[in-house]
Amino acid sequence: MKRQLGKLDAVLHQDASSFWSRRGNLHAMEWKLGYLPFPPMLSVDEDSGDVSGFLHELWKTLRKEVNVTISLVRAKSFGKLNELGHWEGLVGMLENKTLDVTLNTMKFSYERCSIDMKATYSKSVHTQKTSS
Repeated sequence: MKRQLGKLDAVLHQDASSFWSRRGNLHAMEWKLGYLPFPPMLSVDEDSGDVSGFLHELWKTLRKEVNVTISLVRAKSFGKLNELGHWEGLVGMLENKTLDVTLNTMKFSYERCSIDMKATYSKSVHTQKTSS
C-alpha cells in the first residue's frame, strides 16, 4: 500500500520542468542591487555612470533569465560596524532592507554572520503578487 503524504506527495512527484518554469519568471519584480566599484570585477565610469565587469554581466544575464528589474544603488563601503554597533556600507544596507542583494562578492566575517542577509529576498518573493 502506497503511503500518501498530502501536499508533500504532490511536490515530490511533480514534473521537474514545471518546478523550474515556475521559478523562471519573477514577474518583473524590482531588485535593488547595491554595488561598490571593485575593478576588474565591477567597474563604474564616473562620467557616464555606466557599470561594467564580470559581476555586472552575470547579473544582467540573471535579470533576463528570471524576469526581474534591477535598480543599482552605490554604497560608500563594503561594511563595518560603527561605534554605536550599527552596520555601515553594503552590509548595513542589506541589514536595514535598503538593498535586496549586492553585485559585489564579500568576505564572511564572524560579525557579518550575525546578519540574516537572506531574509530580504525570501520575504520579497513570497509577498510578490503574481498574475494568473
